[in-house]
Parts: sequence; C-alpha cells; structure tokens
Amino acid sequence: MGRLRRTGLFLVSKTVAAGILGFLLSLFAKEVLYAVPAGMELDFAKVLLIPILVLMMYVFGLFGEARRRWWEWRRFRPPIVIGVLHGYVDDLKKGIECKPMFSFEKGWLEYLKGVTAQGKRLFDAKGVYCSDLSSKYAAVINPFGEIYLEKDRRNFLTYEKIKDFVADGGIFCCTGGFPFYYHWDSVTGMPVDTTPKTRITTATGVQDIRLFFDSLVTKDFGAVITNDPPTPTQVKVYQEKEPDVEFFGELCRVGGTDEVLEFRSLSEGTRGLIAGLRVKHNDEVKFPLAAISYGSGYLIIAGMDIRTDVEFQKLSKGITNFVNEIAKRRKLRG
Repeated sequence: MGRLRRTGLFLVSKTVAAGILGFLLSLFAKEVLYAVPAGMELDFAKVLLIPILVLMMYVFGLFGEARRRWWEWRRFRPPIVIGVLHGYVDDLKKGIECKPMFSFEKGWLEYLKGVTAQGKRLFDAKGVYCSDLSSKYAAVINPFGEIYLEKDRRNFLTYEKIKDFVADGGIFCCTGGFPFYYHWDSVTGMPVDTTPKTRITTATGVQDIRLFFDSLVTKDFGAVITNDPPTPTQVKVYQEKEPDVEFFGELCRVGGTDEVLEFRSLSEGTRGLIAGLRVKHNDEVKFPLAAISYGSGYLIIAGMDIRTDVEFQKLSKGITNFVNEIAKRRKLRG
C-alpha cells in the first residue's frame, strides 16, 4: 500500500506540474500568435505545439523513464554490455592511475570481446569510468582486486553509486580478495584502508583481533569473510551441480588444474550467497568464487589471487557464464 501511495503521489505531482507548464506555455503561444500575420496562425500553432509537448513530457519525466526502461530492456540483450573500470575515477585522468590485478587491454577486454556463440559476439565490452556507472551496463568489472576508486573519500559516494547499480539490477564483479577493502589515493598512488579493525582487549592485553566485521561489504552486502588464509594459498576446489555449475558453469578444470590461490574467500553464513567454487577447510566450506544477491542485482566476489593465468581464466569464464545465465532468466521472466 505504501508503494502504491508513493507512486500515486508521484504521478499526481508530475501531472499537475506538466499541466501548469502547459497552461503557461499556451498563454505564451497565444501572445505569439497575436503577432502572426492573418491567415498563418494555424501553421505557427503547429510549429509551437512541438516544443510545448516536448517540455511537458520532460517535466512529467517521460523521457527519463523511457530512457531507463530502454536500458533495462537492452542491457541483458546480446551483445550484452559489460564495462571494465578504468584506473581513473573519470575522464579527467587526474593523479596517479590505479593498475589492475590482471592486464586491462590484454586481459579483460580481449577476453570479453572474444566470447562468441554461433559466430556472434556475446558481449559488447568497453572501458568505463566510475563516474559513468549506469543501468546501460549489465555488468561492470572492477579489475583492481581489493582496491576500488572513490571520488568522495569522505562520504563514499562512488561506493554508494556501486550499491545503487547492483540494487537496480546490475552485476558488479570484484576480482580478488576482500571487496572495497581499500580505496585508491590518486595523489600518493597508494591504497587507503577503508575497513576498521576492532580489537577486543583485556587487562592482560589484546585478546582477539576481529578483522573485517565492520567492513563495507559486510555491513551492506552481508558478506562473511575471515583472514583465513592470510596469504594466497594453493587449494583444491570443487563444485556442486546446483547452484555452482548451474550459474557459473563447470570451472574446476578451466586453466588445466583444479587448484587456485585462495585469498580471503567468502564463508558460510553470507546472506544471499550463490556458490561458484568451493573449498574445504576442515569441517567448514568456503567459496573462492561466489555471488551475493542484493536488491535486484548481484555482487560477484573472487576470494582468489588472480595475478596468475589460472585464476584469471576461472574467474573470467565464471563471470561470463553467470552474466549469461542471469540474462537468460530475465529474458524468460520478461
């Protein structure tokens, strides 16, 4: 009921605004027509009618809504539009560039542009700046591992934009380790920690160091991540048919081995988790590749060190399979 009421108020307010504007413009048009030579009023009225209608539609919000609906329909139709983030926040290219974990041109874009089915490209891949993040992209890949580029380090506006992108149906892909753990300082050329570390102390000293509990990705996306293993460690991965293979495809032998360098992978208890790759830690299962459902979209997290080709191949293949699966489901649902 609340949503219907807000929608109704929105439509009423837009209708009233468009009506008032139309009335004022009609008065203006009437004054203009007084100055038109006799017999030409009808021709001038036709010319004036077009800008009046355009302005009324703009005020009503039809153009913005039509554009949003167009991209919502288009973004998951082949070739699916996928963006790979540049090392600068925007096209002004100020400061020191952030370097990706794996080659930008020779890695992500080259791979994505080469994915085909029945002789047709599946993806329209292009570089994109954080400032241009929008619903025109079905998925956006952050190639900087645990670092992301933040335009406003006080208010985390870029991070909020990423959250909105996912909530509105986009797929945001984090490529290695703990997502949003650092933001990039383009002045010093160094990552800056965004994640508070809570220490529980007693009279005898530090009792426990609780890493990541107050992190952005934990508070907002419900991710559960521990610092185990604390450094990239070779582990053997496996998959289950549902949902792992169903969403991400068969990845275990991609790259010629069923082992990866695990690093800060997702743990059980993560809210809305869709598994991609699994690994056993004694009695606990962890996920070097998985997606988290958030709003209408998904956050893909790779708990791996992808600076080597094996991890890159598994991740890139997993991302494209996941995006294709979501596109197929949305098309069927639509």
